[in-house]
Amino acid sequence: MASLRPYLTLRQAAAELGMGAGRQPAQRLRRQLRARELALGYEFVLRGPTARSPWLVTMPLLRDNCPELFSPRDELAKLLRAEIERIDDELAELRARDQVIARDIGGRVKALRQRVDRMAAHL
Repeated sequence: MASLRPYLTLRQAAAELGMGAGRQPAQRLRRQLRARELALGYEFVLRGPTARSPWLVTMPLLRDNCPELFSPRDELAKLLRAEIERIDDELAELRARDQVIARDIGGRVKALRQRVDRMAAHL
């Protein structure tokens, strides 16, 4: 699931990109981003005032500057997963509504049957 936080540390971004969790994937991502910045000629990673400050990125920044980090197949899978979850939620809601309607109809049929039986008894 896409993060709702606007800025991610490199560890968070590496995990979000499916590179793994922990220090090594974050260091690998740092090297890739630094190489990309050098190739592009500008810095797009946000850095704090000290050398020990965490590097911060956003997913849109990564998508714009490092599209190779994003697999089109993975992106499609994420979109499909989200759509399937939405459809599943809608189906659950519809099933619940159907049960309510079925109970209501069952009650009405039962009441109608009782009325018909009473009318038949008077004939």
